[in-house]
Amino acid sequence: MTYYIIGVFGILVGLYALIKVEVPFLRLGSLIPVLVGMYSLTVPTQQAMMDKDNKVKLVEAKKIASCKLIEENINNGFFQSNTNKLDCDGVIRNIPVSEYDTLMEKLKGK
Repeated sequence: MTYYIIGVFGILVGLYALIKVEVPFLRLGSLIPVLVGMYSLTVPTQQAMMDKDNKVKLVEAKKIASCKLIEENINNGFFQSNTNKLDCDGVIRNIPVSEYDTLMEKLKGK
């Protein structure tokens, strides 16, 4: 909510200065509050998207945690990353070790 107030206030101040100021180089300076205000209106949207991504990762981590680890750190050759083989209710999934570790850390951190 604070970002919205700052954003709207910045835009209004900048537009007011743009209209009322007579000196040309100061008129350009009045664009700064407008730009800062417009940027601050996008910050909550970015934070909401990050929160949504975290929730999706947490749900995925819970699904992976319910699977049975069959084989760990399987070498797939030089050009591919090592994988873990999981049994998820009869479905075999091969997940890269780095992704598996990241999901498990996310699940521990909640």
